[in-house]
Amino acid sequence: MADYQLNGQNQYINYMQPGVDGFKNFLMGGNDANGNAYPKVDMSLWDQATMCGTCHVGGVFYEEDRMGTRLPARTLADWGPAFMGQAPNLNPITATVWETYSTTTGKDKSFVTMSPWIYPVYMGRGGAPDPNLPDGGPMIVPNGLAPMDMTMANPNGGAPYTIKAGQLMMPNVKEMDCLFCHLKGYDNVMASVMVQAGSLSATPTTGAGLFDMFSLSPTFMGYNPNNGKTSYVRISQTPMGAMLPAMGFESYSSHELVFLTSAVTDNIKGKPDENNCHQCHATKTLKDFPEMFGVTGNSTGFLSSAPMVYDPAYGVGPLGKRMVNYDINAPFMQSGSSPVITAQNYMNFMMPGLSYLQANGPTPFNSLGAGDIGGGNMAMTGPLYYFTMDGRADQDTLKRSTMPFPRAEWFKRGDAWQAGQDVHGSFGCAGCHFTGNTTDKNMCDPGRGFDASSTIQDGLPAFKERAPVIENGDVAATIKNHDTRNTVKRCEFCHVTGTDYQGNVIDTFGAPNPTVAHSNAGLLANLTQIVDKMGLHGTYGGKGVPREANFTTQENGTTPGGTILGRGNHLDVMDCTVCHVNKVSMAVRSLDASSGMRFPAIVGTDPMAGMLGLFEDPTGMGAANTHMGGELKPWQPLTTWQPYGNMELPLSMGNTPSDSRFAFRRKLHLTNTVVAVLWNNESGSVDANGDGVPGGKLIGDDIATGETTAETKPSLAGYRDIFTGDVPDHNNTSGYEWPIFDPWMMRDLKTGFNFMPAPLSVISTGFGGFGTPAGKTDPTGGAYQSLYGPNGMFANDNWKYASVWSGAVVFTEPDQIRGYKNYRTSIKDATDGKSWDGTSLTLIGAPFMVTHGVKPTATYAKGKSCADCHEAGKGFFKGSFDMVGPALPSTQSYDPSTYPMTDEFGNLVVDPATGEPMRGTAQGWSIPGDQGNMMMRPLEPVRIKAFKGDLTGYFEGYNKLGQPREVNIIHDVNVGGVDYSYASTLDRADLLYPEEDGAIYYKVGQVNADGSLNGTPTPMDGFQYATYLETQVNTDLASYGIGVDPKAVINTPLTDDNATQLGVQWNTNVDHAITAALAQPNAGATADLGTVIYTWSTSDAAAVITNANSRTGAKIKFTTTGAKTITLTVTDEEGKSKNTSVSVTAAVAGISIAWDHTAKTATFGNLPTGTTQMRVYWGDGQQTTKTSGVTNPQVLTHTYATSTSKIIQVYCYSSTGKQLGYMQQTITP
Repeated sequence: MADYQLNGQNQYINYMQPGVDGFKNFLMGGNDANGNAYPKVDMSLWDQATMCGTCHVGGVFYEEDRMGTRLPARTLADWGPAFMGQAPNLNPITATVWETYSTTTGKDKSFVTMSPWIYPVYMGRGGAPDPNLPDGGPMIVPNGLAPMDMTMANPNGGAPYTIKAGQLMMPNVKEMDCLFCHLKGYDNVMASVMVQAGSLSATPTTGAGLFDMFSLSPTFMGYNPNNGKTSYVRISQTPMGAMLPAMGFESYSSHELVFLTSAVTDNIKGKPDENNCHQCHATKTLKDFPEMFGVTGNSTGFLSSAPMVYDPAYGVGPLGKRMVNYDINAPFMQSGSSPVITAQNYMNFMMPGLSYLQANGPTPFNSLGAGDIGGGNMAMTGPLYYFTMDGRADQDTLKRSTMPFPRAEWFKRGDAWQAGQDVHGSFGCAGCHFTGNTTDKNMCDPGRGFDASSTIQDGLPAFKERAPVIENGDVAATIKNHDTRNTVKRCEFCHVTGTDYQGNVIDTFGAPNPTVAHSNAGLLANLTQIVDKMGLHGTYGGKGVPREANFTTQENGTTPGGTILGRGNHLDVMDCTVCHVNKVSMAVRSLDASSGMRFPAIVGTDPMAGMLGLFEDPTGMGAANTHMGGELKPWQPLTTWQPYGNMELPLSMGNTPSDSRFAFRRKLHLTNTVVAVLWNNESGSVDANGDGVPGGKLIGDDIATGETTAETKPSLAGYRDIFTGDVPDHNNTSGYEWPIFDPWMMRDLKTGFNFMPAPLSVISTGFGGFGTPAGKTDPTGGAYQSLYGPNGMFANDNWKYASVWSGAVVFTEPDQIRGYKNYRTSIKDATDGKSWDGTSLTLIGAPFMVTHGVKPTATYAKGKSCADCHEAGKGFFKGSFDMVGPALPSTQSYDPSTYPMTDEFGNLVVDPATGEPMRGTAQGWSIPGDQGNMMMRPLEPVRIKAFKGDLTGYFEGYNKLGQPREVNIIHDVNVGGVDYSYASTLDRADLLYPEEDGAIYYKVGQVNADGSLNGTPTPMDGFQYATYLETQVNTDLASYGIGVDPKAVINTPLTDDNATQLGVQWNTNVDHAITAALAQPNAGATADLGTVIYTWSTSDAAAVITNANSRTGAKIKFTTTGAKTITLTVTDEEGKSKNTSVSVTAAVAGISIAWDHTAKTATFGNLPTGTTQMRVYWGDGQQTTKTSGVTNPQVLTHTYATSTSKIIQVYCYSSTGKQLGYMQQTITP
């Protein structure tokens, strides 16, 4: 979508510039007369509101522009000149591209028109013009907003609207819909009908069940008088009624005022009901067809938006769309037709638990009479009918219709909040997504969690022109206002601390403390390598990502700026969900957007159940009885690095956690990978999406010099990271040196595909053939125009697979992909004039964090044994992961005996020499009743193969350092001299430890607890390291000291500086070495079993301790005299501690005696002050007395007759004969 902020001159953007065709630039992209780029508008603000608004509650951008002007007023101001025959102010806020296609070929014929933020209201049914009244019966009211008599074009092709001065112009914005969350029983599927139809102002009342959406009702598109939710009073019966004639509005005396009854007001809840949350985020189950639509039994529905068909004659909004007609009975009938529902029997045909009928409306497969509501459809048709009321399904109708789409968290993460799926199910969503009212957030700001890996990045302000928008100059306050992470409970809040980030007491729901269980399993032992120190680059928002891709190089040569390894436990390096989540649900693996619509490939179903495996029991008669549907299957998420670690940098400024236990750690989290499949232009001579930037590789200025080079992408010249000021490189920029994102957009893609109605959706069925624009030639000769025949059955072998989501085509073969590229280039002169030669089918995998699906520890928990992960075949560090997803085989010659081979992880085995799936030998089998019916075939794992250059693919992940890494998922192969590429699976090791990083990993014992290397070990590359972790790690806990209590032992005897005194005497101001025995000795007593921390301390705070954590290298120096206690504390890898102590006396150094064997002299030093006399006993019966001339030191000569050891004793006296000191020393003469 084009940027709709103010431009550089502080003016609103206006595409209508002198000398250029503003409408063409809006539609196709282009420049003004001065060369300024005006990007193609593929999604206007109106488009965003009518697409994304199906789940977003409204307000802000769907109500006013960024300058605070209401959108209806802004629209009248911008388009007012057009009503007078002049050029409007053209911008993506109040203008939009009105999708239109050829009814026969489907060629794009879209045009630019006014966004319907405001529309005229008439006296006809639903506010539409009444053909029986003059000018349609304009509704004239006070302040009706229509400034004059004028006409307004009808973009759906009907007659222009005649507008009279004073006519009611209905503001059509999506204001904040409080009932969306707070009204228990709100129906978002019905609200989405109005959003997608463009009746934004009617969305809240429709979702609340106040609007009458029954098409045969006399109050259709008005308040429903019969549902008990509203009451009425005629205006003529109010004081206002008497004033209307005098005001010229006597005709409105018959109108009524509407009031809400207790059926509504009693269900408005301050704390949102969890089912309201589910309506956008996650289903509880998808058991049968009715559960697709809404609350039935234990379900909260499955869809976040309703299926819509373009049928302007019966549309319920300016976009000309209405909900499709349907019949949930017909698909399961083998013959005949479904029951006809009439005005007399309709109460017998309601969906269980819903206000929806089991069938509604005319279709090409029924013939309804007067009073008939629906049903009567031919067996094995439906359940959805993408036809107009008169039975048309041309290309324009189909391409403007919308497919039903599932809820966000099911889609992204496979969340299904049904019984047995999560131990926290009874808490409701608010149980975890609100920490309570003690935070600075309120109930209207529920915590969204934090998932930087999938772009959910709270805590950052808005950015404009690469600079943050700071509110009132206060950075900290700005970030705090944008941060909702402190309203989400983390596991440890309930299970360990009982408080939130800020120390506020929270409701823990009686959560058990797992510390003992974790300790018994060895998970709290400090055995793992953690990223312990980080480099902080830039200010707010800096990721702490080091500039170097290793664990030893420090930032600018200093530790504070670098990122190095430390020693931690398993909980330091893994999120709780890694061990406790077990997904048994459906989830999307890839999303095929190659046709302009989105068709998901889904995992978690029984592949043998095929398309009907999406439902557990589609008929409601038991899957075992009907052989339709089946139980959900478990799937194993990826384990990937969360780039921001445990607290995502310090929880943003102003929200820094008060508890040191929330210190920074880069952690492993579970993720589901959703792979987007799209067409991306890689040619530097083509600008596919019309944003003014052609394709090419993402390369900025030279990394070393900062200078712009020939390889620099022009749009990146001079660009620097907004946080750090760095030039883009591999370690700070996702997608560096990969093709930039220049995709062909929705209208471009739709124009190249042929569509047809299918049971659950509008689907793309092929390209070329009848869809080829007039005057152009399909180079494939129509071979790929459709995978279906007129009877709806698979018709050829040119397409190998169809999507499980209603059977859309899936590109899997080289000729298909190359054929489509050639076709698009051949018709370019009939479309946008752009070549597809440089386009590739591109697969981009993105991780979405998985947090729901926690199972009881009694039934599921990893980590009870080391072998749960550290054993070959467990799929934690290594093992295949499907990047494509399954599909339905669609060939006419399908043989089920050739089902593809799968590996131990259930993923496709591809022959690396050919890029072809490994299959069993064909037996010529067939499925009874198949005949090309998509419903009859099982799902198969697939690979996508293309001619080299036609296929690109990578996974957007992060390494252990938090640096972005694009992991290639494409494999190249040469077959018969022809180069091909294919995508299927990748190895989990490639994501955890990317090949790009090279050899930077070490075994645990090769890195000391402080991050330094132990000796000179040889580093391993990522795959070697993953192999080591999986198969070479000793899983015997006792070998790491776990379960072995440490012992604190100080080695004795200690040095004694004065043997003449009792106890150990240490002279002051002298270093004394002290050592300890091994606390957890191994069998050879050569080292400790586990990781032991030795800590020396003393009772003297002034003592100087050198190497206080060294077992053998510590030294202690006392500077004061007196009794001292020295304590050794040993702490092992489990956190268990022992201590022991010894006592010494610190004293001023005593008399020293030094014997010189050669000179036959004894030197007496450090004599007590006042010594004037001394007597020496030489230990051989001789003595020397000196009564005068005593010096300090004093040297005396003595000759021994024998060489045996002697004890020299010296006594010091004052001049009065008082003894001042004594010392003795054993010497060898």
